[in-house]
Amino acid sequence: MKKYSYIISGAFILFGSLLVLNCSAVNSGIISSDISSDFSTLLAEDLVLTSPTAQRTPGYLFSTGPSYVLLGDVVAMIGPSPGDSPSEKKHALETLIADTPPPSCAISINLQNSGRANCYGPSVSWVNHELDASSGTWPGGDLGIWDASDALTGEACSAAQLNAQLRGAISIVDTAQFIAAGMACVANKNNQLLPAAPSSSLDLTSFMSGIVTINATTMTVTSAGILREANDTSGNSVYVTTLAGTAGTKTFEIRVKHIPTSSDDSTNKGKISVKMTDTSGGGSTDGASLEYEKNSATSAKLLLKKTNFNGTSGDPFVSSTNFSVDYSKPWNNNADYLLASLNPSDFTGTFAYAWQAGSGDSHSRTFNAIIAESSGLVASDTFFGFGPRMQSGPGTIDGMICAWTGPDQNHTPVPFVQHQQLLLDSSGPLSSGIFLPNGINNITFDPVADCEAASSTTMAVSWFDGSVSQTVSVSSTLTVLTPVSHVSATLTIPSAPANVD
Repeated sequence: MKKYSYIISGAFILFGSLLVLNCSAVNSGIISSDISSDFSTLLAEDLVLTSPTAQRTPGYLFSTGPSYVLLGDVVAMIGPSPGDSPSEKKHALETLIADTPPPSCAISINLQNSGRANCYGPSVSWVNHELDASSGTWPGGDLGIWDASDALTGEACSAAQLNAQLRGAISIVDTAQFIAAGMACVANKNNQLLPAAPSSSLDLTSFMSGIVTINATTMTVTSAGILREANDTSGNSVYVTTLAGTAGTKTFEIRVKHIPTSSDDSTNKGKISVKMTDTSGGGSTDGASLEYEKNSATSAKLLLKKTNFNGTSGDPFVSSTNFSVDYSKPWNNNADYLLASLNPSDFTGTFAYAWQAGSGDSHSRTFNAIIAESSGLVASDTFFGFGPRMQSGPGTIDGMICAWTGPDQNHTPVPFVQHQQLLLDSSGPLSSGIFLPNGINNITFDPVADCEAASSTTMAVSWFDGSVSQTVSVSSTLTVLTPVSHVSATLTIPSAPANVD
């Protein structure tokens, strides 16, 4: 069951900032195939996970397509990176599953952690608080969009924060998706046959030796295989690709369940599930699941869930037969959620993203966004506020919490949200491919319980913005936010994809 894909050609230029593995570049135009191998049936290569506001063009330093470099004597693919554009990831996956395989199926992955944009929730100090005349500091991350854009790059703050906050979850899902593609590549390269009948399987453990590198450490693969399960109730084939292995202190259990819902796999549904345990620093466990459903060339849905546990004994999934992350389990540190209805041909669509720093938090922090293309311009309406906890169904925004901590902390949301309109910078051959503020920029509030300081107060706040220390009197600012009712009037939260387990 072969799928048609794009021809991939051209040179890829590597500069010093990418030479983290001390590699030398070689031509990436060595693959030219417009047909995928039979093993492409194992994954949805055009449903990659990216931040909704990830760079839409690779920038003037790079061309789209895979990067091949020399790792010793092996020609290998470097990547992916959570910051890659959707087209870059898609092209790289298509190269791995091409009918004519690349020179090597080896993959090198550098895991990344979530972060916080400089313009989002800086550490802010106050003096003469209006409640009790106290002084103190709000910790970083509690105060929403603080500046309209990143002082260093000019990127709109809502875009910069989405990209930074999603980085860790994307990195884990990328690892699973690209390893599955690497397994397809290895099977094709070694003239193996796709399991043709229900309950048949293919063992790839020996073939995967030395293929995967995580954080510059070669993975020891303990098991790797492809299982053809019984057909689903609609008669569709069901494939499950699994791999278990260890690289350094990290152990991975990866599962990709993929169901073609059309004969050429142009429509499909499935789930990527990852459990990653780390024995360093007292031990931790990350769990991630990405459910997907593609109904046409222009219509798809994604549901990402991720949690982090203290220790290495936690099981992040619903059960031994349902490999979706379960928020009701006792996770500790961080949780992510992304629900998307998108057009896989250009990655426009509607997105609801939420994260929660601890399982005991009263609310999640939430972005809702519509990204649309019109007359060649890509623009976004993006909203930020606080919404339901992960345990009770995240994705919507209840309002704004302006005093998460402090002497007047109050976790009852006020009926307003932060609202930015964005425009993709794609105005020339050296375009940055990032989203810039454009239009509405309703983000201003005072960090007090009702979001507006009394006009009589002499309370002042100070923060560090790029290379400059800023101090303002809060009574001199006017709160400018958007009514929360405008969010539901602007976008409809997507429905979830089909759960294949």
